[in-house]
Formats: sequence, C-alpha cells, structure tokens
Amino acid sequence: MSEERYVDWEKIGDGGTADVFRAIDKGLNNRPVAVKILKEKYSGSRRLLQGLRDEVLISRDLRHPNICPIHDIYEGPLGFGIVMDFIEGKDLRAWMDENHNWLLETLDGRIAGLRKIAEALIVAHTLIIHRDLKPSNIFLLEGDISRPLIMDFGISIQGATGLDDKLGSAGTLKYASPEQFLSPETVDRRADLFAFGIMAYELLTDGRVPPCSLQFTHRGSDVVRVPVADIDPPSHFCDLIPADLDRIVLDMLNFEPEQRPPSAQSVYDVLASTELAEPGKGKGADLAEKPETALIEEGDYFVGSGPNGTIPAEKPMRRVTLSAFELAIRTTTNAEYRLFCERTGQPLPPWTEHPQLGRADHPVVGITWEEAKTYADWIGGRLPSEIEWEVAAKGGEKLRTYPWGNDAPDTTRANIDGVCNTTTPVSSHKLGATPHGCLEMCGNVWEWCLDSWDENLYRQIANADRNPRSKTDRPEKSVRGGSFESFASMGRCAFRHHCDMGERRPDVGFRVAFDCSQTLN
Repeated sequence: MSEERYVDWEKIGDGGTADVFRAIDKGLNNRPVAVKILKEKYSGSRRLLQGLRDEVLISRDLRHPNICPIHDIYEGPLGFGIVMDFIEGKDLRAWMDENHNWLLETLDGRIAGLRKIAEALIVAHTLIIHRDLKPSNIFLLEGDISRPLIMDFGISIQGATGLDDKLGSAGTLKYASPEQFLSPETVDRRADLFAFGIMAYELLTDGRVPPCSLQFTHRGSDVVRVPVADIDPPSHFCDLIPADLDRIVLDMLNFEPEQRPPSAQSVYDVLASTELAEPGKGKGADLAEKPETALIEEGDYFVGSGPNGTIPAEKPMRRVTLSAFELAIRTTTNAEYRLFCERTGQPLPPWTEHPQLGRADHPVVGITWEEAKTYADWIGGRLPSEIEWEVAAKGGEKLRTYPWGNDAPDTTRANIDGVCNTTTPVSSHKLGATPHGCLEMCGNVWEWCLDSWDENLYRQIANADRNPRSKTDRPEKSVRGGSFESFASMGRCAFRHHCDMGERRPDVGFRVAFDCSQTLN
C-alpha cells in the first residue's frame, strides 16, 4: 500500500488503545475514509496488532447492514491500523447522554435500535464472539438510534466457542460477563448477551446500571453475584414496557451463562414482537399512591357570580346537578410528578431543578394540559371539570367569594397578589382551606380543568343541567384559582380564566379528581 494513498489526515477520535483519523483515499476517487491507528505505546503489542488483523478478516466474512464494514489494513507513517468507511453520526453513549430524560419520546426508537443490534448479533455469532459490546462500540448512522452499527471486533475470536487465554479478560468491566472476569477461557456467545443485557437495561431505564454489572467489582475482590429476582425490572422505571421485554432483559443478566437466553435469535424474537402499553394504561396506577381527597357529594349546587358580579364570563349564576366525585386535597407536587416521570419515561418539566419551583413539596409547574391529563389518567383519575372545580372551591355554598369565606386574602390564607415571588409548599395555607378541606384553591398556581374555554359557558347551561361541561373543542383550556403572580380578585371561586393547552408556565399546575359513581364523558 502506498503511503501517499491517504492524505489530508484529521484526528476525529481518541480511544483507549487507538486514535481515529479522517483521511482522503486518493486511490478511490478521493473518497473520505476513517482510519483507526494504534497508539504508539501499543504499537508493539502482538495481541492488539493481531486483533486489528482479525477485525479485517472478520469484517470480510460478515455482511450485515448493522455491522460496520472494514476494508483493509493500514501500514504507513502514522503506524498500524485499519481502514473503514467514513460515516457521519455518533456513538450510542453520546446519544444516551444527549437524550437523558427523554425516554418516553424515544422509547420506540430505543427498542428499534436494540432489535437491529440483536439481528446483527445473530449473524456475527455464526463466526465470532464480540467480547467488548458496549455503547461506545455502537455507532449510529446520522445519529439515528434506529440505525446502529456494531464496531470494534478487534478482540473477537473466530470459531464457535472458547477463547485463547492469552487474551485474558479483555473487554470493558462495566459490560463484561462474570465469566470474562473469572474464567475467560470458557467464554461463549452468551457473554455478548450479558453485555447486551446491560446496554438494554441502560437504554430502557434512561441510564440506570443494573446492580449485577461488574463495574461494582474491583480486581482482586469477589465478583458481584446479584440474583435476577433482586434487580428492578425496566418497567419499574417505565411502565410502558411489557412483561415479556422485562423478562428477556433480566434473563440476559443472569450470573450463570446457562440461565441466559440460548442465542441472540431468542432475544431478537422478543424485541420483534414487543408492543408497548399505551400511556396511562400501564402498571403505574397500581404502583402510585392515590392522593388524599375530599368527597363532594351528589347534589344541586350554584355556580357563577351573584347579583353584584360584573364579569360577563361569570354570568348568570346557574343551579347545576353534579354526580358525587372526589377531589385531591392538594395540587400535584413535584415529588409526585417525578415519580410519574420515572415510571413512565415522561420528560421532567422545565422547572424541576429550579431552587424554589422544583422543591419536592411545591406544586409541579410547567405542565401542559395534555401532560396533566396523562398524569391524571395514569393515577386512575381525571382533571376536574370547570364546574366541579368551582363547586369544590365554594364548599358547596351559593355565595362564597373565596374558598375560606368572603374576607379578602391575606398571607395566612393564600399565596396571591405578589406576597411571594414563587410557589410555596402545597400545605402552607391551611387557614385558606375550603369547607371540605381542600387547600390552595386560591393562589399559588392556576389549575388546569378538563374543559375547553368557552366564555359563554354559563349562558348555555340550563338550570338543573347534570354534570355540565363546555361543548367547544378549542386549544384554549380553562384554568382556575389564580397564582402567586395574580391579582387577589383572580383567586375568587367564580373567577374564570384560560391558557393555551400547550403552554408551559411557572404558575400553572393541577390537581386530580376521581369519579365515585358515574364517569364523566
């Protein structure tokens, strides 16, 4: 090979034993290539030199769209290495870091990527064992999680089973199987499945490492032996994951190779048939704790402003009939919503890490209407209708101005009118409770209601209408209660307001309602 064939070298990667360069191949119409060159301090390692030669031979025998092709050996002024296609993209580790906290939005793609990797392993295992499968050895074409390429077969071996013990326990400890650490001469394809199981667990739990990973083992100490029964399944952190996917991932993490799936084909078959649960239909409702609620009994109630009211949207006062329902005593907190995100993969809202707004016992904010509805569905409830919210705020009374009575708000009853420049804990104003015991129905945060906004709602309700709701279908949704930034008058029980359903605001949250005897359609 002529040393002048490759020109315009540019270093683009720095690995543990080798550097990666971009170069122009003059022998192939000036096409860009990637060249992996052993670092100088390893250039005398017979094992690594042979590993790179093996990688070229293996690549020529393996043909699969999810296995990176290698063209040739490079021996020139920069050292010894291998020549590959130059491909735009990033490795799986970088992708995982960039998509942290976006599990739900990317879950389909993560499973598709795992499926492609399993499919490639089926082909690879006809000839070799990878022995160093890990996210940094998975390259994503154009950064697309569903287009992975397995790379770095340099410490693989050809043949069905067994390893030359001169290779030692090559591989990365975090993803290595126990037998790679204890008895590398016994390693077979199931070692790759263990590594694949660690990767799959990380992908399906947004970066969590299972306790069976050997990253918790130090050389000279005993290998960690964790029973699969003691490992939280991926669905513990994302309840959209079905039981069969849980099972195959945990099976790959068995300490004993004999207890792992027999082949990559078995793993692929499960991944190919995986069907995710619908949001709100998984196990989360069984695992989440229902909040403390107040019972609003079935009966007739009055909504709207009395004779002295001047705002058209609050007029006229109407008598309505409501079925019994329960309403959460408090607005949903950051701690409760964070649990929901952990269980479902829903992204955390934007103010989660804010030093005040993000505190565990403060109301969660920055939630869109759809996200609030999804949470309510998940926990087995729903958002309250606008009429229900007002009835609960009034405590069932006809002419109650504020949740506690007719006196104007003060700092002991409500966080409103600028008395505080942020939210306060959800139980900070017990003197402002409604007769049923509901807290902060004035101030702190606006609360999403189920209805689309209709300024003329009360004019369209007939007296004695049962469970009335807005009949419009608009992107604006009703909110009630006022917030810490609102004027005091906006915290009146009858005050009506609205926000765009996709809006994220630091002063809008929600509380959950639950049906007692009748579903609100």
